[in-house]
Amino acid sequence: MCSIEKYLKRENVIIALNTDSKENLISQLCETVGKNYSVSSDLLFQIIMERESYGTTGIGNGVAIPHGRVKELKDIIIILATLSNPVKYDSVDGEDVKLVFMLLVPEGNNLVYLKLLSQISIMCDDKNTRISLMNVGSPDEVLEIVRNFD
Repeated sequence: MCSIEKYLKRENVIIALNTDSKENLISQLCETVGKNYSVSSDLLFQIIMERESYGTTGIGNGVAIPHGRVKELKDIIIILATLSNPVKYDSVDGEDVKLVFMLLVPEGNNLVYLKLLSQISIMCDDKNTRISLMNVGSPDEVLEIVRNFD
């Protein structure tokens, strides 16, 4: 079974990210991934924004799961960010976003991609877990919550 914990690394957890728009949020997350994994942040941004053009990844309850398939990646990457201030995201319920999981998967890993999207959605659908993640103070707290949920 694929687990969120396996792919969410401490260096990819950002607490209290300060941003003012959906585009800036996605750009900042892409820059973090680009720096940590030597892949073009511009390419990542383009892939994520193209996916957003098909329909919002703001799933509701203050959560967004931007995601995409990236040919240039070797590994699956999950990045999690809590936001210092909620951001407008065109979410399905109209709520601003406070918690973001970005999922990036190498092309060809469709089954794992879909399972991880599903697991992240299930985790964020659990009200206590979602609220706990939104209010964490450190990456270690995030990893502990994810470990206990998986």
